Amino acid sequence: MSAAQVPGGRGGGGPRTVFDTQTAGTAPRPATDSTPIGNMGKGRQVLGSLAANGFLLAYGLQEGYTTPALPQLRQAGSGLAVSDEDASWIGSIFLLGIAIGTPLQGPMLALGRRRSLMFVSPVMCLGSLLITFPNSVAMLLAGRFVNGVCMGSVLPMPHIFISETVAPELRGALVGAGMFGINIGLITVYSLGLALSWQQIGGFIAAFYGMYPVLLWPLPETPNWLATHGRDQEARRSLLFYSGDAAGAETELARIKERSTAHNPDLPPVSELRRRAFYLPLLVSVTVTLCKATSGTPAIHLYSYDMFVAVGGSADPLQASVVSTALSSVGSVLAFVLMDRAGRRPLFLLAMLTCGICWVAIGSAALLVSDPIATDWVAILGFSVALFVYNIGIGPVGMVIMGEMIPLRYRTIISPLQSMIMWIASFAVGKTFFQLRDALNFFGLCFLYASTCALFAVLGFLLVPETKGKTLSEIEEMFEQGTLPVSRRASAHYDTLKDEPEEKSAVNRASRPPVYGTEVPSSPPQEPI
Repeated sequence: MSAAQVPGGRGGGGPRTVFDTQTAGTAPRPATDSTPIGNMGKGRQVLGSLAANGFLLAYGLQEGYTTPALPQLRQAGSGLAVSDEDASWIGSIFLLGIAIGTPLQGPMLALGRRRSLMFVSPVMCLGSLLITFPNSVAMLLAGRFVNGVCMGSVLPMPHIFISETVAPELRGALVGAGMFGINIGLITVYSLGLALSWQQIGGFIAAFYGMYPVLLWPLPETPNWLATHGRDQEARRSLLFYSGDAAGAETELARIKERSTAHNPDLPPVSELRRRAFYLPLLVSVTVTLCKATSGTPAIHLYSYDMFVAVGGSADPLQASVVSTALSSVGSVLAFVLMDRAGRRPLFLLAMLTCGICWVAIGSAALLVSDPIATDWVAILGFSVALFVYNIGIGPVGMVIMGEMIPLRYRTIISPLQSMIMWIASFAVGKTFFQLRDALNFFGLCFLYASTCALFAVLGFLLVPETKGKTLSEIEEMFEQGTLPVSRRASAHYDTLKDEPEEKSAVNRASRPPVYGTEVPSSPPQEPI
């Protein structure tokens, strides 16, 4: 749900809230003016978004758990005697669980945004208790896998919740706060490792999941879900709760029901799959997905401790992990500001190239630098910058590109497919870390990650279009014409659109169903790791 202000309705009251989506990936334009929403509605929207993003903080806790836990689990006193092979499974099976849980997003969307988060939290609490009190490595793996499946089934839900309850002037910042929440989770779990045992860290995560439903309990379900399930009276109350605008609730309710009627969740016919508007967005989305997974950042999140040890410096690996993640978290704050100013494509390509350069610097330090202090500086700065550019370009830009480029009628196929590919590729990166480190040495592994960044930067240059300021109709028309970004035909195509007669241009620019988060999606694109 996205809001703008128009003059009051009956009785001439204050400004009322309506919702409008005009341009891909940008904040929807106001229907008449840009008077800010009321303080009551704004405060509730912020609080609701913070509660929803708390689940992404929990994702950071889960993903980063292995960095402080694995060194302790390898010790003889842990009672589990974890080997490097076991460690690779403990780290990566969480990502495999997310991939397997992805097809469950459809049923969870039908269950409700708020309700699905509340449903999986107790299950993840039980999974975390298995991690806290395992009597074998298999039980620990079972807990990680259960948590991964649950996480995968609801991972897009915080973004959908925010998109359906927050006004446009707040939405970019509050959706972007999800990436910041993941970083806060990583920093928290790394810091806990400085003082707590691996079992105490698991207990902390279990307690977080156990208490999380309390954060969501006072909040109503999103008006979009309620309206599309025939619960109109509850939808009105939800609209009033989040907007603080009684006059605009009826108008917005009618708009929600109109959008849900236009949305067709059925699979497209086979003949549609031969259209360029289907297979070109699929090709681009898979490219972006593999860029995100093979940039090496999943391995940093999972095995930051082992990486700092492998570099050969003298700094405490956990303290260095906290510092590098804290420095990089600034990127998640700046990402959604820079996307609308610098553009998605240049930001994405610059991030991929910079990430590759960081891996070269880290690998060179591990291979050539003998001074441990100098090695520490190179490693901390290298990891910090790599994570920074991921937070500012690769992760959030990839998420926005997915939402803008995939036509609504093809999302039931492309979105879950690209999500599964991303998580399976991330699992492969996490699972092979120790094996590749032993086979190539750590510096060789760094150079391998650098080469994949360079390769996918080239593929991104050839395939990933700029979507800043383009309507969804223009983006789909570009794919229908088969114009790749590297071709001059792409810019010429947009010039042609601008010079078209009024009537034809209006047809080409006709609005389509709204972008991700403003309709009722079957399988929406989800937050990259």
